[in-house]
Amino acid sequence: MFQAALDAAALFERLGVPYVLVGGLATIVYGEPRSTLDVDFAVHMNAEQARRLPALATPQFLVQGESALEATAQHSQFSLVHAESYVKVDVHVVPRSGIRQLEIQRGRWQRLGPGHPDEIRIATPEDVLLQKRRWFADADETSQKQWRAVLGILKARGHSLDSAYLRIWARDLGIGSVLERAVIAAGLGGA
Repeated sequence: MFQAALDAAALFERLGVPYVLVGGLATIVYGEPRSTLDVDFAVHMNAEQARRLPALATPQFLVQGESALEATAQHSQFSLVHAESYVKVDVHVVPRSGIRQLEIQRGRWQRLGPGHPDEIRIATPEDVLLQKRRWFADADETSQKQWRAVLGILKARGHSLDSAYLRIWARDLGIGSVLERAVIAAGLGGA
């Protein structure tokens, strides 16, 4: 899993694609251990980069060039499959505005964990937390996996999180009440 993430990040670097690691693997870095079946990245990719992707990705990754072009045009998702491990890498082509712009701009270089010397750009804990809260809210607040991810980051990072940033964006995204409930459930008091 880690090698697929590192190889995908190296591919984005070669393409000049701004990116951050998000999703389950980023949650593991900032929160509590959990299982994840794939790797997720948020990227800013243009059509020219999407056209060059298949040639630069081969032979490390399997990719359908048309799906990358379509995702770039529609700000949606396409997948790469790591040829060595068969791990799926979901690439979310996000708009260059709002929180999605900030998520990539604010990314940090860091290791995936002990024993992994290579660094990768990872979304900040605040941005991963907001992302997980959005997914929880989008799932009608029924996804226990997303809720546990939110609580795991809050418990592990606690008061070191930028609470002003979290409140502003939670309100803007319409998930302020979910934030408040999560902060209380994590034992951190009110937001």
